[in-house]
Amino acid sequence: MNIDHKFSHAFFNKTRQHWLSRHIAVAASTHLIWLMIGVLVTVTAWNSETIVFVPGADTLFVLALLLPAWGVTGIISKLVNRKRPYLETKQKPLIDPFVHTASFPSAHATFAFTIISLSFLFYTALLPYMLAAGIVVALGRVATGVHFFSDILAGAFIGLLVTPYATVGVIMILERL
Repeated sequence: MNIDHKFSHAFFNKTRQHWLSRHIAVAASTHLIWLMIGVLVTVTAWNSETIVFVPGADTLFVLALLLPAWGVTGIISKLVNRKRPYLETKQKPLIDPFVHTASFPSAHATFAFTIISLSFLFYTALLPYMLAAGIVVALGRVATGVHFFSDILAGAFIGLLVTPYATVGVIMILERL
């Protein structure tokens, strides 16, 4: 077993020992990502002049920018096809993944860090909050036993790398239309 697996299993086992750490890990790894997406949608749809929530083209544009990094993650996941930590150790994870996919890379970490990239590109005032939330989401995935540390690092890298390039590409395409 390599060092990544040892640290990941140790983090998961430490989390399992106390009821509070278990609940925090589950909330961080499953619910916080939805809050991040909700904040992103709200920021893109909030009209400060009329004080009304109106989802429009900006909201669709930003939500569409979540897809390229997710696609890259899906392709890599199929190619690598790494077992999840709880399957390796035959332990019950704190959460049961909704969709049973390969472990590497973490799609949750990819989404979280894609949102961080979008915050950096368009909504810099949100960046510190989204960065903190994204790190908590990623660590929550390891703490619940569904990912290794290398899975979340790869997901974060994909989200941070693919999103700016995809954004520039989409903007260039839209300018030509």
